[in-house]
Amino acid sequence: MDEIVEKYRTVLKENGMYLLHNDVFYRNESDDIGIIQYDELIRSDNRTLMEKLRCTRLVILGGVGFSGYNEKFNANDGVYRAAVDRNTEIQESKKFEHLYDKLTDVLAKKNTVIFTHMPKKDWCVDTNCHDDFVYVSGHTHKNMFFDDGVKRIYADNQIGYRNESPHLKNFLMDGEYDYFGDYEDGIYEITSQEYQDFYRGKNISMTFNRQVNILYMLKKNGYYCFIHKSKTGSLSMLNGGALKKLDMNDVNYYYENMDSMIASIETPLKKYTAYQESIANEIRRIGGYGLIHGCIIDIDYYNHVYVNPLDMTVRSYCASNIINKLVYPNLVALLKNECPELYANYLKLIEGEKLNPLAVKQPKKETSLLPQEYLETDIYKVSREIKKMQKLNSNVLTTWYDIVPETRNELPYKK
Repeated sequence: MDEIVEKYRTVLKENGMYLLHNDVFYRNESDDIGIIQYDELIRSDNRTLMEKLRCTRLVILGGVGFSGYNEKFNANDGVYRAAVDRNTEIQESKKFEHLYDKLTDVLAKKNTVIFTHMPKKDWCVDTNCHDDFVYVSGHTHKNMFFDDGVKRIYADNQIGYRNESPHLKNFLMDGEYDYFGDYEDGIYEITSQEYQDFYRGKNISMTFNRQVNILYMLKKNGYYCFIHKSKTGSLSMLNGGALKKLDMNDVNYYYENMDSMIASIETPLKKYTAYQESIANEIRRIGGYGLIHGCIIDIDYYNHVYVNPLDMTVRSYCASNIINKLVYPNLVALLKNECPELYANYLKLIEGEKLNPLAVKQPKKETSLLPQEYLETDIYKVSREIKKMQKLNSNVLTTWYDIVPETRNELPYKK
């Protein structure tokens, strides 16, 4: 077995590939690649492995797996010709099964693929698949695909013995990682570098060059909050690289009230975001960007819509910069004047459809069908505040309001 494995390792390495034989492959936040081989995986405790994989965007646990638990088709039927007998096959399956069981708690907190030749039922007594893993396998020569949004099993590109047109398939993986994923709920003192590593893992752009005194990480029910304590004892909440002074100087107060504050923001924010998404989806359908940031949805580089968080009305405007804007009476009028290609796509879209997909709610007072010049920047102030709230989509609380109500139906930025 060892001789065969080394032969494959050599020929694959010469061709820029990797053989995973009971090994872990990983790619970290800077796209560096590493492999942790079996001996180190078995020898290391889970805490050590978690630390090594803390900043990984992708992990693959790979091996043949073998058919130790398959009583119907195994080494006795010549699966491996004369290279592997039934006893060796059982031992190899138990070896991989033991490794899988050992690493489950570590890998469940990562973006993990279980990559084997045989399907899981052949190498593991527990045939259930873990919801946090993607399982990729072959061997059966019978393509199988299952993805219900939770469980993911991809065995649908099996080549077989004779295939004149083999090709590669791909699937999407979440590229985020949670730097503090293995921490229990509580209040922790962290370093400036750990704070930056957390944001990097969330794929949130940030510049943080501040000298810090004490930096707290608050983790509660899957949400995070970061607070800085100055030498004088005053507290400030962090939003990326920005600080906002807090009224109370007791970090425990903010930890105890995190749930209430998150709920007061998240409940109305979900309704607001759902409406934004419905508009953004229609913009994407006609070929626009549909990118949401704060209150603004981009149509293209110059053209945007602003969704008022107070009354859900929509302003459609063309902006050459943050000062100069032309506001149109509705989104269709903007498309017709500023985005002729998208307007043509829109006309094709509504042919035969009873509903106008871009008939969004407009302000009640419209004085003219012509675009109006608008020179204020107040929309950006509100948009920046909403953008802070939207960090909750990444499970990060970055703003705090004076009153923590039990329930709220409006976004609390007015306070």
